[in-house]
Amino acid sequence: MFVRLLLFYFRNRKGYKIMWEVKRYEVIESDKNDGINVFTNKEDAFTEALNRLDKRVDENLDCLGFLIEEIKDEEKVIKYYIEKQNSLIRQIQSCGISIK
Repeated sequence: MFVRLLLFYFRNRKGYKIMWEVKRYEVIESDKNDGINVFTNKEDAFTEALNRLDKRVDENLDCLGFLIEEIKDEEKVIKYYIEKQNSLIRQIQSCGISIK
């Protein structure tokens, strides 16, 4: 309770500016007054948080695109081996050999 009253006092005294910090892609009120993640107005903080999220989404989409290409390549390899397996099974059956 005392801490809340103290914060209320400091936030409402003359000359005190509320600062906004971007932390874990969220905008929070901050007591800091300098730093890379601290902004003087909420709009700038939200803009920065949104820009960071956009960048993160783009990076993850690029990674996903790479993984999709890898999966397509693996799918081709799997199809190749299944065709080889089926061909070998047909050869075994045509020779009358029984393999368990």
